[in-house]
Amino acid sequence: MTTFEIAGVSIPTELLVRIFSELDRDTLRACKLVCKYFNIVANDPFLYTRLPLALTASEVLCDRTRSDYVMSRLSRYPYLEEFYLPSGLDSGEGLEALLRLAPKLSRVNLRYIDADRWKGKEIKHFLESLVEVLPIRKISVPVSMDAYTFLHVIDVFHTESFIPSTIQSESLRELYAADTPSTAQLLQGCPNIQKLILAYARLEEPLYSDSLRTLEVSEVHVKDAILNCSVLTSLSVDFVDNWGNLATKNLKSLTLHDDGDYDPPIDLEDLPKLQHLSVNFITQPLASEQLVSLTLRQRGVSEGLMGTPNLKTLSLQTSIPTSIPAGLHTLVLDNLSFFPPEPSFFDTELPNRLHRLTTLHYRDTVRTVIASPALEILRVNRFFTHHELVATVRACPCLRKIYLLHGRPWERESNTMEAKNRQWGDFAVLEELPSVFIPLDLSRTQGPVFSDLLLAGKVSYFG
Repeated sequence: MTTFEIAGVSIPTELLVRIFSELDRDTLRACKLVCKYFNIVANDPFLYTRLPLALTASEVLCDRTRSDYVMSRLSRYPYLEEFYLPSGLDSGEGLEALLRLAPKLSRVNLRYIDADRWKGKEIKHFLESLVEVLPIRKISVPVSMDAYTFLHVIDVFHTESFIPSTIQSESLRELYAADTPSTAQLLQGCPNIQKLILAYARLEEPLYSDSLRTLEVSEVHVKDAILNCSVLTSLSVDFVDNWGNLATKNLKSLTLHDDGDYDPPIDLEDLPKLQHLSVNFITQPLASEQLVSLTLRQRGVSEGLMGTPNLKTLSLQTSIPTSIPAGLHTLVLDNLSFFPPEPSFFDTELPNRLHRLTTLHYRDTVRTVIASPALEILRVNRFFTHHELVATVRACPCLRKIYLLHGRPWERESNTMEAKNRQWGDFAVLEELPSVFIPLDLSRTQGPVFSDLLLAGKVSYFG
């Protein structure tokens, strides 16, 4: 009987086939470990014929350039809808063969192809039939874009990704590119665009659109830049010279990447519907009953959140404010090496101040016990000792999932406790949890008790 070894445990291929037959495509793509063994099974001619999922796979990533290998693999997927074309097949012959083997194809990634290599009536018809996406390096494509709903011009660090503003398409819904001479003209030619990402674009004229919902640009230098975008709800900007340029009544999500002190300063009264805000810092307290999510990347005001009673998600890369709304559900503490929280924050303030907190991400070493009455999901880099891990699991009665991001608690530690801490191999306490999430690269470094956890179905991997 053929077997595969996972974390030191031999798994019969019969069992793998049965498992993979029950999984959907999203699950396969989400788990690198599953994908790894799925590919092994799918490449085995005997096992493949017994794997129903392979017959309905709609997405294939192939990094080989040998046409015979690629085409033989594609022949296994008659329902293929999406394919990443390797550079060795970017000729017209490769596209013709692809069209014959995958008649249902509607999405292709042509990573290294140039427009002047697309020749032939069949290829032109094939490219015009694509309705979802056509990632290309040059926009001078000799085909009509009337049917496209999604256009992604890749290689954004080169001028080839700068697209002309004269594109016209009634069907285009999403457009990703580096820049365009006139964003306003582009929206006139493509009036139904709902999502527009222009990595280096400067807005120097007001935009007018009744369909644009998501906009990402580099700079804004014009008053009332988005005031006439009636349904715009999400905006991301690297730099804006005046806060008033962003005023609009319908905006629900705003991301600002610059470090400027706005004059006038940020005033959420100008954005009455704003629910999600991501900024580098704030210079004065925020006041908004609608705000539910806030990200501070550099610094904040110690009492800056007193006026946000309905805040549910807070992500900090700076010191923890002295006052956090009691109704917070998710707290993310990221890169706090220079602003580490006091140990009392985890074992005293969490249960007393944030008694509704259900999710905590702390991207550092936990050197104390985390105690929280409602905590369900915990994601940490690692625990300093096994004691903190055990005590945390038992101090959080609602804990369902724990993510251990960067390995065992003794990694990179050189102290006399190192040998004792290797008792971490005894995962007995984790049996009290429904799910434990372990980094994929640690799948082969755990102790024998961990294998029991794996077989009990309590362990999942993530990459």
